[in-house]
Amino acid sequence: MCRADEIIASKATLIGHGEINGFVVNYGAIKCDHPGGSLSFTDVVTNYGPIGSANGGRIQFLKSLVNYGIISSISPPSITVLDLDPRFGFSFPSQNGLEYFVEFKN
Repeated sequence: MCRADEIIASKATLIGHGEINGFVVNYGAIKCDHPGGSLSFTDVVTNYGPIGSANGGRIQFLKSLVNYGIISSISPPSITVLDLDPRFGFSFPSQNGLEYFVEFKN
């Protein structure tokens, strides 16, 4: 667990798993690629860069995510946002012939 009120610089990357307590402004990149691991943010995240998960890692936003950047996930998508900003967008790789479902719970 890390207590932070952090700004991630434009050429910096936050990689790993665990819990970030405090607001985060991301101009760089955030990635969780730990198999079965979770990267959780307990306060507001304002994103201007790429955020993604891979290798079975999960990213959880437990408060607001204000997104001006790119959210992506290597299959299966595993991004959770509990307090969704109306400008939220996401992407994930797809394959011809497969069916994909996107679910929104309010």
